[in-house]
Amino acid sequence: MNIEYIMLIDDSKADNFLHSIVLSRTDSSLRIEAHISAKAALESIYQSIQTGENLPDLIFVDQNMPGLDGFDFIEGFDRITAGEYTETVIVMLSTCEDLLDKDQAERFASLSLYMSKPLTTSKVIEVRDQFFSNQTGSCLPANNQHPQK
Repeated sequence: MNIEYIMLIDDSKADNFLHSIVLSRTDSSLRIEAHISAKAALESIYQSIQTGENLPDLIFVDQNMPGLDGFDFIEGFDRITAGEYTETVIVMLSTCEDLLDKDQAERFASLSLYMSKPLTTSKVIEVRDQFFSNQTGSCLPANNQHPQK
């Protein structure tokens, strides 16, 4: 599976902007969709399912957001996909690495990884290597190769 479509979910417009830049510098051909609420992201995913569109290959979701938080998003994602779209990799991002939050994260089978903010090129490559490394022609740079600025 290639990484072609990435969804960002963060109530901080600045973080979404920064993370979009990091991802675009990693590969300018990526489709990047950003949402400032978990509810809006879930509505987008639900709409994609209803219309038969592809779901994101990779989702970066902020843990701590007003309204629905990152854990609520994962519960909603699991509910609306009914476990049928297990190829979507979900990475939770947090401003702090609280052990209690990591323990809570472990109870979600669909949560692939828990990382601290900000998203960096090296973290994107780490995710690619861990979850998308068995592919050829990956959209992201080969192991340990950082994109030119």
